[in-house]
Amino acid sequence: MKKLVLLLGFVAFFSISCDKDDPSNCCVIMDTGVTIKYVNETGENLLEKDGALSIKDITLFHKVDSEWEQYFKGNLDIPTGLEEVSMPEGKYLGIATSLDVDENNISETKIRFSETDEDIIKTKLNFSSNNTIVDKVWYNRELKWERTNKNPRNFVIVK
Repeated sequence: MKKLVLLLGFVAFFSISCDKDDPSNCCVIMDTGVTIKYVNETGENLLEKDGALSIKDITLFHKVDSEWEQYFKGNLDIPTGLEEVSMPEGKYLGIATSLDVDENNISETKIRFSETDEDIIKTKLNFSSNNTIVDKVWYNRELKWERTNKNPRNFVIVK
């Protein structure tokens, strides 16, 4: 009997969770991360080179209401908003970009490598059908990625 009640509850939950007549009320996509491969002038991956770049020394800030706030969300799997991502081309830095936007839907994220070395990522966000998706990415004011095709949101920065 308990199994039947659980099964009916499970079926009822899924039958009312998505309205077939209103697809915008069904699913939410949050696709705002950026992955960056940092290399030196000779092309060496700085995340793979000893003593060059360590994720534990990097701090992430989001611009919220025109003020920089250090990013930390203790309830998330990646509380600092930074993670090392292994790809076939080597290690990349995965970055959780800000969701707080200006009047043009542009968000700003600051990456602090040291007290004297900071870079800015700007993202143009698209908020449609309950989704939040990045349309463009600038790194230190240079356009690095645009959602014009299915290319992954990865790029290389020389530091």
